[in-house]
Amino acid sequence: MKEIKPNSIEAVFYFASYICMQDGKFSSEEKEQLFLDMAIVKKLYLDLYGELIHDDLKLMCNNFFIDNEIDESFIGTDLNDTEISYINSIINDPSLRDITMMVARNAAAADGLQLKEQSKYQYWYDYWIK
Repeated sequence: MKEIKPNSIEAVFYFASYICMQDGKFSSEEKEQLFLDMAIVKKLYLDLYGELIHDDLKLMCNNFFIDNEIDESFIGTDLNDTEISYINSIINDPSLRDITMMVARNAAAADGLQLKEQSKYQYWYDYWIK
């Protein structure tokens, strides 16, 4: 897995993918919803950081799947210390966490929010948002 810059568009994409993968698959419905939401993230990123993302999001998404994979030890209802540390290292801005949670939930729910997806989502919601 290549290094992901903290609080980047790629970090948001990684987290949403990580939530979607909890049921063992990343469905085409989840991918499509994630792509649609990333356009909103691009705008919010400009509002938050004043940084205009010029990247072609579809190309970025496709390249992301080639260059990155979710660590298999991160899949399942239980969390481990490495997983918590890694996710916190790539998403550490409180404002971006709100956006990230929205994107992850929308994407994971595109094919029906599975129990394992809901469990991981709820952990991070309680940890970051509550």
